[in-house]
Amino acid sequence: MKTATVRDLRVTFPKVEKWLNAGESIQITKRNRVVGVLVPPIRKKKLILPDFEERMSEIFPSKFCAGDNIVRELIAERDSEK
Repeated sequence: MKTATVRDLRVTFPKVEKWLNAGESIQITKRNRVVGVLVPPIRKKKLILPDFEERMSEIFPSKFCAGDNIVRELIAERDSEK
């Protein structure tokens, strides 16, 4: 864990920022006493969603086709049942 003073934060923040970007945790001190801790943010992985249209066409091959026709077919099927 790196250590920086309050003065370092004011005067040389780019140096402290580089430490954070490198994944370092930093203790902030004032008059040789720890007053806080800076920790780097938790970076989340980008969520990749599956192709739902493809999965539905595999499960229900006769009911689903590619494109915007899916909604039209479902509405027509619903209306014909009434």
